[in-house]
Amino acid sequence: MLNHSKNTKYFLRFPHLKELDDLKYFGTGIITNYNYNSWKYNRTFFSQAILTPSFANEALNQGHQLFYEMENYWKDIGPDTPTDYSAWMQRFTNDMIIVLTTGKRIYSLPSYFNTISEKKSDVPPASIEDSEAFIKSLRMLILGNAFFIIIPTIIRRYFPFFKQHQDKLLKNRDYFYSKLEQIIENRRKEIEETPLDVSLRHDMLTSFITANTPRDINKTRNVDEEFLRPMTDEEILGSMGDAIAGGTDTTANSLSFIAYYLQHNPEIKEKLQQELYQVLGDDTTRPLA
Repeated sequence: MLNHSKNTKYFLRFPHLKELDDLKYFGTGIITNYNYNSWKYNRTFFSQAILTPSFANEALNQGHQLFYEMENYWKDIGPDTPTDYSAWMQRFTNDMIIVLTTGKRIYSLPSYFNTISEKKSDVPPASIEDSEAFIKSLRMLILGNAFFIIIPTIIRRYFPFFKQHQDKLLKNRDYFYSKLEQIIENRRKEIEETPLDVSLRHDMLTSFITANTPRDINKTRNVDEEFLRPMTDEEILGSMGDAIAGGTDTTANSLSFIAYYLQHNPEIKEKLQQELYQVLGDDTTRPLA
């Protein structure tokens, strides 16, 4: 994705599947956008948002804070409770990608902690419930792809049970996208009400909303006329959906595989520990940013 669009032969990363049209995946964002001009436009501002030094610093800071929070949950649980590393990584990446994308925190980690520990987190129950509903909706949206791909359209739409399940998935689709639309609307309002002399935070959503506006948080580098207009809400929603969907399962699975690999290869684990010691010294908890 980070290669210049003129230097890559393949701009499509996901084939157009008419079976998924009902989920409103195609035509926006990057991953499922088969319109080249639209894909190129969205890709430009997606790359601009994630490649700025301020975004990289924010990612490191949020990563530190969330991992320390997760580590404290592990301490509260104690060594006698088995640790499902994969489940924790799912929750960690959920919280991480949402805060980097929207600038707002969800509470996937404390929600999971509350389900496996007698001790409860200090997060208000209402925030926990709202976060859990959003995460479940995201999971259902991703896992629902298989149903639309495998089950023929005529069966999905007209046969009992299959139609009920399809309607459930479509209702979930509407809920998920409405939540993203609400987040975009609220952030637009926050930006409009923020005085001009007050700096805006550096999350992906703020970068999208302010692109090519007087409040642009990035230095404009584009001279082509097609890149000089602000992003629409539909384009922002598509790019946000790509970031959220692509930054959860894939990242969580990678972290789980890395942990599994290190545990089964002690010599590699030892080399990693030596390298960390060379960089961090005795202070293994100091921030890297």
